[in-house]
Amino acid sequence: MKSSGYSHASIPIEARRHELVTGLERGLQFECDAGDARPAIIGCSGGADSVALVCGCLVLRHRQAPVIGDFIVAHVHHHLRGDDADAEADSVRTLCERFEVPFCQLDIHPETLSGNLASNARRLRYDALAAVARDHDCPRVLVAHHADDQAETILMAMARGAGLDGLGGMRWRRSLDNDIDLCRPMLRVRRATIESFCRSAGVTWCEDPTNQSPTSRRAIMRHEVLARLEELWPGTIERLVQQADLIDVANDALSEDLDAAFGDASVHAWSRDVHRAASIARSAAALVRSARALMPTVMNDLTSARVREVVYAIRDDDRSPRYFRWPGLTVDVTAREVLLKPGAPEAHLNDASPERDALDKD
Repeated sequence: MKSSGYSHASIPIEARRHELVTGLERGLQFECDAGDARPAIIGCSGGADSVALVCGCLVLRHRQAPVIGDFIVAHVHHHLRGDDADAEADSVRTLCERFEVPFCQLDIHPETLSGNLASNARRLRYDALAAVARDHDCPRVLVAHHADDQAETILMAMARGAGLDGLGGMRWRRSLDNDIDLCRPMLRVRRATIESFCRSAGVTWCEDPTNQSPTSRRAIMRHEVLARLEELWPGTIERLVQQADLIDVANDALSEDLDAAFGDASVHAWSRDVHRAASIARSAAALVRSARALMPTVMNDLTSARVREVVYAIRDDDRSPRYFRWPGLTVDVTAREVLLKPGAPEAHLNDASPERDALDKD
């Protein structure tokens, strides 16, 4: 990557000493395990959070022991909001020109694809960021999700029944593409701190109108649910972020244990003896984890009673084949095998069968 000027002289000393810079540095060093001077791509939408990320990295790059090297600011233009989206792209370009930072615009068109627009936009956005990182030999992409985003994500995941992975929220660091990592170094920084830093740095930002939409679930969570929780229990957001970190640690340990005993989450068939040799809790956890990988929506309606009856069937002495219905899935327990597969049970499990009657009462 060709080095640019990366001028930070116009950032006031007050901003250079701001708590956001300290939080960003710690996030890069300890949470993202990326605290060195390797190059990076910084995704910048033009909002306060990503503008703060760019300016904060600019300050850190000039430290005596920098935790970030050369970087390129990448703005993903989704071409969904007309003039507003063009204005956001222009604002990021202007910011980069002011600080002599390399800039590139990545154009995507999620509206041309079938399916969920938001999901398509997210997939194309990360594909575009990974591609530019690969082109410039950058091992990491930095994005500006913050503590308020994390708290919203956790509560929405709980409401959807997302399981342990959902309770862990967004990861500080995850693989984006081969040797490229996606890093979120501001997950402990509050939105108010971000805006305070931007004001002290003398930079402006764009407001995404969807953040204020009365029909947006995330906006409702932000302005009504979380705001009320903070009134009732001040510090709720910080505690949710802390709990997510602890859940992530526990979930990683559980995944390692289950991988060793049952294979990874993509495995959906096992010897019955493998489950019989494990504890009830580990057997249940393995079944649920693989069920989620096979059918992500299974947690919307799956109950502990349905999981337990399968585990008990695996462990008993009955060797006749049995078939259990889970939401969108069937669990087959035969004399020698346990198998998870998509779809409803076949004709041998009819409406009059004892298993079907028991499940319908759950």
